[in-house]
Amino acid sequence: MTPERQHYRLAYPATLRPRLTLTDGREFVVLDLSESGLRFAPAGGTFVSGEEMAGTVRFRSGRVFPVSGRVLRAAPTDCALRLESGIPFQLMVEEQRALLQTGRWLAS
Repeated sequence: MTPERQHYRLAYPATLRPRLTLTDGREFVVLDLSESGLRFAPAGGTFVSGEEMAGTVRFRSGRVFPVSGRVLRAAPTDCALRLESGIPFQLMVEEQRALLQTGRWLAS
């Protein structure tokens, strides 16, 4: 049995995914996110569990939000980041609303 998630997670369709830009300038596609974490496609980047990261998430609306945290899991297809400085609940609600309006909303 898997433990319940602490926060709701938004999964994005490929054409609506936000971008994660790290402080070193590298940019990655965000696959899904919650108030306390996000998962991104490493796209050739190499990451290690426990590694600290910081950067910004740019949403399709143009809104940019700073994030920082540690890598929980790193794999060739996705990398999970536990956020210390994360996404506010209100922004998550706005993102969900925007996805619902597109008619292409996915949830996990």
